[in-house]
Amino acid sequence: MPKCDNCAKGPLYGNNRPWSNKATRRQWHPNIQKIKVIEDGRKVTKRLCTSCIKSLSR
Repeated sequence: MPKCDNCAKGPLYGNNRPWSNKATRRQWHPNIQKIKVIEDGRKVTKRLCTSCIKSLSR
């Protein structure tokens, strides 16, 4: 399951609503990327959402 290691952001659930207004279930996944982060002086691979990656670079 796509989940951010930093903020624990996961998928959201809801309905598709086309013009006929018939509801079918769907998911919205967060934009999860695998990146290498320096943590305690060593490189660690983490799965982070793009908003967390943006906040790390600031």
